[in-house]
Amino acid sequence: MATDARAEHLDYYLRELEALRAEGADFARRHPRVAGALELGPQGSADPNVERMIEAFAFLTARLQRTIHHQHPRIAHALLETLYPHLAAPVPTLAIAEFRIDPARARAAHGFVVERGTQLVAPTGDGAVCRFRTASRVELWPIDVEAADRPDPALFPFLDGRTDVGGLLRVRLRALGGECFADMLPDALRFHLGGSFAAATQLHETLHRHAREVWAVFAAPDGGDPPTLEERLPDRARRLGAGALGAVGFEPEDALLPHPAHAHQGHRLIQEYFALPEKFLFSEVSGLRAAAGIAAGRWLDLVFVLDAPGRAPAGAERDAFRLGGAPVVNLFNRVSEPIRIDRTRSEYRLEPDLRQERSTEIHSIAQVTLASARARDGALAQPFFSWTHADAGRPDAVYWVARRSPSLRPDKRGGEIDIAFCDSAFDPCAPGAPVAFAHCLCTNRGLAERLPVGARFGLEVEAPVSAVICATKPTPQIDPPPVGADLWRLISHLSLNRLSFVDGPEAGAALREALTLYSAAHDATARRQIEGVVDVAAARVARRMGEDAWRGWVRGFEVRLTLAEENFVGGSGYLFGSVLSRFFGLYAGAGAFTELAIESRSRDREWARWPARSGEALLA
Repeated sequence: MATDARAEHLDYYLRELEALRAEGADFARRHPRVAGALELGPQGSADPNVERMIEAFAFLTARLQRTIHHQHPRIAHALLETLYPHLAAPVPTLAIAEFRIDPARARAAHGFVVERGTQLVAPTGDGAVCRFRTASRVELWPIDVEAADRPDPALFPFLDGRTDVGGLLRVRLRALGGECFADMLPDALRFHLGGSFAAATQLHETLHRHAREVWAVFAAPDGGDPPTLEERLPDRARRLGAGALGAVGFEPEDALLPHPAHAHQGHRLIQEYFALPEKFLFSEVSGLRAAAGIAAGRWLDLVFVLDAPGRAPAGAERDAFRLGGAPVVNLFNRVSEPIRIDRTRSEYRLEPDLRQERSTEIHSIAQVTLASARARDGALAQPFFSWTHADAGRPDAVYWVARRSPSLRPDKRGGEIDIAFCDSAFDPCAPGAPVAFAHCLCTNRGLAERLPVGARFGLEVEAPVSAVICATKPTPQIDPPPVGADLWRLISHLSLNRLSFVDGPEAGAALREALTLYSAAHDATARRQIEGVVDVAAARVARRMGEDAWRGWVRGFEVRLTLAEENFVGGSGYLFGSVLSRFFGLYAGAGAFTELAIESRSRDREWARWPARSGEALLA
């Protein structure tokens, strides 16, 4: 970002210098007597002092030109920050953390919950500290994944005579610390699919596309070792209820990035998919307590009955299933350094932490407080570009306006924020208070992305864990686009609101444009996947939906998406489709639904379909 700003200033400088020399040569030709004093000619001036003066003047006018040009999109930038603030802020470093339980400290009967928003810290070698927070709730139990394999269906008597079994996937769990499942049986277990990303996405597809049943199989009561065939008695197996296997990461309570309530939640899913696709590789098995009556022993097999083997390579499941995982984001709260309002400047630099300025950057401003010796609690200044003018009350109310600019210091990656104060007419003014400070959400600039896989986090709360490790490579922080690009992003977003993603000849282009808005400009993988969206077509359909299907029919759209599978090598078109299924569902109107099906361009047939959705609800 700073490099782009320097290159932009150089471009302005060279243009100003060229203009000064060209106009100087023309001036010398028209007025040779006057120009003779400056020795101006077609090649400039022979006097080095005059040349230095011209170059210095070009440098200053280049700054002026750049500032003037950047004033034009200020309104667009302000609108973007008001309507879609997530597009004007940096995307922080993201990763998956794994909480490893300490059985000696765990409460087996109730488990332990690490709440969403729990702070994690990771010290670096140069004395700085990276701070993350969890994006989802984590339940910890003294249970470990012992193994995962693909057993022969003949080993399970309760599957005898079944002709619809295309394969099995078994995850073997072991109770730790001398506990047994008769005394400790969680209702749900959430797994993260780790290992190679390509293999994990194929395993995710196998589970959520081909699993038709989930069985809980316990060992015999006295079984201390892994259960043998004889110990897996029919009365120790219980089929879990419909919907026992669920995909995780799509609900608002699992949001990874800050997202305003008024913005479309489907856009958040797209942004998070391109920023950290591993976030959607979580699967949850629920309804386990329905098998509490047969729970026994220290071993529990979760057996997924598949209708087809799936595309996951052999052995991909061995080290893939992991408990205690949660997405984490490099965001933390800070109160800025106090700003002394001395009335000598129109803008004030907002510093989140002067002691750690090279590793602390403001992501967004939550509130600005004006403090004085007379006011005990201080008064809040409202943002000028907001919907809070009526709440401010008085006509002499003070508002603030923030401006983000790239850092010009080579040791400070990212941006800086300057804040100015104005009245309701947008005229500059000085607050009556002598000091102001801001409550901010901050990142560690580019420091957090340097953490290695396996780095250990520290917890700021007491928890029965032996370690918290970084299970995936942290993603690089993505700086927001330059201010000049805001106008294009705003117009594109507003235009998309008038276009249909599922109907008409512009549907494919509109969808690709929406996906491009929420992907990083230099992300080759994202660009390749977006280019893999070949076509979008929709047909109006009617379906019987829900538990009360007898009541009548529901109208909706069947969306058929054609993908170029070769553009998803190393990833998963199915995972991409899972996100788009939610995205289209959130665009469905009241009383309608969308139902997504994906066709392969190379195979010329449908290869995946998702249930009908309307908003957050699954209708089928």
